[in-house]
Amino acid sequence: MLKNKIRFFLLSLAVAVPLFFMVEMKFFPENSPKTSPKKTFELMVDVTRLIKSQYITETDPVTTMSGAFRGLVDSLDIMSSYLTPDQLSMFQQRRDPEIHETGVILYKHYGLYPRVIGLVKESPAEKAGLEIGDSITAVDNQSTLLMSLIETRLLMQSRRPEEIQLKVVRANKTLDVSLGKIILHNNHYSLGEVEKNMPVLVIHHFYAPLVRQIRENILPRFKGKTTKLIIDLRNCGEGDIEEAVEFLDIFIDSDTIGYFTKKGKKSQSLDCSQPPALPDLKLFVWTDFGTMGPAEIVAGALKEAKRAKIIGRITPGLASKQTLFILEDGSGLLLTSEIFHLASGKKVWDAGIKPDVSIPSDSRGDEIYLQKTRLSFPQ
Repeated sequence: MLKNKIRFFLLSLAVAVPLFFMVEMKFFPENSPKTSPKKTFELMVDVTRLIKSQYITETDPVTTMSGAFRGLVDSLDIMSSYLTPDQLSMFQQRRDPEIHETGVILYKHYGLYPRVIGLVKESPAEKAGLEIGDSITAVDNQSTLLMSLIETRLLMQSRRPEEIQLKVVRANKTLDVSLGKIILHNNHYSLGEVEKNMPVLVIHHFYAPLVRQIRENILPRFKGKTTKLIIDLRNCGEGDIEEAVEFLDIFIDSDTIGYFTKKGKKSQSLDCSQPPALPDLKLFVWTDFGTMGPAEIVAGALKEAKRAKIIGRITPGLASKQTLFILEDGSGLLLTSEIFHLASGKKVWDAGIKPDVSIPSDSRGDEIYLQKTRLSFPQ
């Protein structure tokens, strides 16, 4: 039994070392350490030898290497993640309309607790009393400290209704919160009116068939009947880039709205070459720190094309592409492989989209956004 464990540990180490060099040297050569690969390998061997000979108990190689994989990948950047087989299965089903969610919007860096940055209206998270700024330290007695953003998002989702138990830190208090999961949205968008002649289109996710539904159900109401539209991208943190570009096609006509770079070189340009269905509609885009990824591409492109005024808060700067690698044991590596730039060359990754009209960070609710929008009307 002991020989089998040692053999498995050495085999796991043989897998981990190439993975380390693949990530560090192939994907991010500019960040490679000056220490030679030989010295780095010798250091890892020394650490492994000391753990084996000096640690208080015999270590489980499966647990040890899973932790090593997670720490290696999750610490690369906020969107990269190592996923166990169960997490990978859940990640691959995230577009399923039957997925149940809590309605809490989280943000975290590796090594820090996830922080609540948004709450979906009328969601279990809002009804349970969670507040923006809360830190979630554990989910069902599982610490969130060393999880990635992707892992914490997946904990807030499930295939069926269920309840989870959270440990929440608020100021100097620790709270126990029970949180249910429901299907939050029947559609990928909602259409309402914040006041007379001021419709607001709330985008929940940029997943298909969002654009098809909007073209079929919304555009006929707008043509010739309204002159202004609010596009609410607050708490819109998931979706597909292709769907975001199709959404932009409704409003702008441009050969280049932006491009992706890989290892510092341009890899793909994005364009909106179809004749826009609503080229003259006056647009206002609402953003906050929960406006992430594809939603940032939409906000940034509309702003640069001078098609919309951005009202709200600066976005976190997560517009990028991730590549998923499925490993032999059924786990997965989600690695950030490309980052997005606007047509002007401005990098959105890490920089975010700066609003034209800022909302104070301590302001909450729609009224302050509406007030700032009214003041932005053309005279």
